[in-house]
Amino acid sequence: SVPEALMHGAGGVKGAVVISGGFSESGPSGRALEKEIKEIARRQGTRIIGPNCMGIYDTVSKVDTFFVPPDRAARPVRGGVSIISQSGSFAVTAMDELAAEGVGVARVVSYGNKADVNESDCLDFLAQDEATTAVALYIEAVEDGRRFVEAAARCAAVKPVMAVKVGRAGPAVAAARSHTGAMAGRYEVYRAAFRKAGIIELNGYEEFISGCKAFGMAARSTGKRVMIITDGGGMGVGIADACYALGLDAAPLDKDTAEDLKAA
Repeated sequence: SVPEALMHGAGGVKGAVVISGGFSESGPSGRALEKEIKEIARRQGTRIIGPNCMGIYDTVSKVDTFFVPPDRAARPVRGGVSIISQSGSFAVTAMDELAAEGVGVARVVSYGNKADVNESDCLDFLAQDEATTAVALYIEAVEDGRRFVEAAARCAAVKPVMAVKVGRAGPAVAAARSHTGAMAGRYEVYRAAFRKAGIIELNGYEEFISGCKAFGMAARSTGKRVMIITDGGGMGVGIADACYALGLDAAPLDKDTAEDLKAA
C-alpha cells in the first residue's frame, strides 16, 4: 500500500515518513519495492525518511511520528542535542533514558533504510540549525563516504559531532544487513573517516548516552583543564589516568583553594 499512498500525494506532499518494514532489509522482493517508492518520490519531488524507521521526534516544531506511546518510551524535553539514528529502537531507548535523566534534545531522526534522506542530508541541515548545539549519530553503514565526510566536517566545524559505528565485524555485519539492509564495510575505513571529519568516536550505547549528557547538561568547555571531585582516592587516580590518556590536564589545585577545602 505504500507506493499507492505516495502516488496519492503527487503534487501536494513535499515529505513523507515511511515507518513500514518489509523493504530492502527483508530480501529481493523488498528491495524491488524500495526501488519503486524511491522512483515515485524522485518523479514527483517528494522527500522520504525511511522506510523501516521511527521517523521524527522534534521538540522545536512539535512533530512526533514515533509510534511507541509516551507511556512506553518517554519523550525528552527541549534541549540542544540532536540525534541521527539508523536504528529506531536505539533512538527510542536513548530518548527514554535521556528523558529520565532530565537531558533535553532538539531533534531526533530515525531514518531506517534511507531510501532517500540519509545521515549526510541530516548533517547538512543540523550544521545550520540554530536549535542544535551538538549532534550524536548511530551508524550501521554509509554508502557515499566522500559526501558523508564532507557533510560531517562542515557540521563538526561549528558544533561537536559524536558517532557510534556498529556492525564492525563478524556476525554484526550480517545483523546490520537484516536490520536495515546495510552493507557495513570495513571498520578501519570508518575510523579514518571519523578522524578526518573531526567526529568524536563513541564505543557503544553507554558512551552514546554519556556523550549526549555531557553536551546536553553542561556548557561547552574552552580549555583542557579538569578538576576531579571524588569521595575516594582510588577512583580519583583512575580518572586522572583517563584524563591524561585523552590529553586533558588534571592540574593540582592552587594552594589557597587546597587550604580552603582542608578547612571545610
